[in-house]
Parts: sequence; C-alpha cells; structure tokens
Amino acid sequence: MAIKIGNDLKLYYNTGTVASPTWGEIKQVGDVTLDLNVGEAEVDLRESTWLLNLPTKLSTSLNIALASNPGGTIFDILRGYFLNRTVKQYAIASGPIATGGTNYFKCAWFISAFPWAQPTQEMSSHDMVLSPGYLEDAGALVEPSWVIV
Repeated sequence: MAIKIGNDLKLYYNTGTVASPTWGEIKQVGDVTLDLNVGEAEVDLRESTWLLNLPTKLSTSLNIALASNPGGTIFDILRGYFLNRTVKQYAIASGPIATGGTNYFKCAWFISAFPWAQPTQEMSSHDMVLSPGYLEDAGALVEPSWVIV
C-alpha cells in the first residue's frame, strides 16, 4: 500500500448488521484520529533497579471533526446516535472498504462527546469522541478487529 494523505482515507458507519454489514461513508469530516493503546501493569521487583511494565489490555478511541450541518442526512443520523447513546459499528479505512488491498479497523463505538466548535476562520464542527461500546451479535461479543480486504 502506498503512502496516502488524509483526504484519500475513508470513514464508515454500519447501517446493516454485524453479520451482513452495509457500510455508509461519512464524507462530511475533517480530521479523523484513531487512537490504539496498550495498558500497562507495573512490575516493581526488588531484584531490579528498574521499574518495569507488562502489556495488558488494548484500548481505543476515535476522534472525528464532523462538519456542523444540521439538516444534513449524515449529521442528523450521528447527532441522533449521540442523543440516544447508540452503539454502532464504525470503520476507518485506507480506501474504499470493499476494494482489494484496503486495510480497515472496525469497532463498535458510541459517541461519548459531541462538542460544537465555532472557530472564527475555520469550519464549524463537532469534535466527536467515540468510545468503544459493548455490542453482541447472535449472543456473541463483537470485538474490534483489523481487516485486510
């Protein structure tokens, strides 16, 4: 995969089911940042002069600058997801989601923050924060995953 700039990347939300996803592209966004982190467990042994760590559970969040566009289809859907505390699958992709070679990270997230930024010389936006949410499909936990088409 060649190096790409942000404008070439894609953001999607799933309007279908986990088993049969229907990915709708969210085009009305500025900056998108996917945070992937590993927790740490401290290891403090008397035999070492170093404070060491062990990796623990993975965590994630998704930060999106959504253009403020009340009345716009995608804006109204996402605002509704926030107000109703809806857990949905989203995917952040290296290109069109069904194209061979595309890499994407998908996760069940809910919108945990929806502030409204009104800078004087930039796009008015809602700098949304998405936090991982609990989602089941057919009685099984839906975990985040990295996919290569």
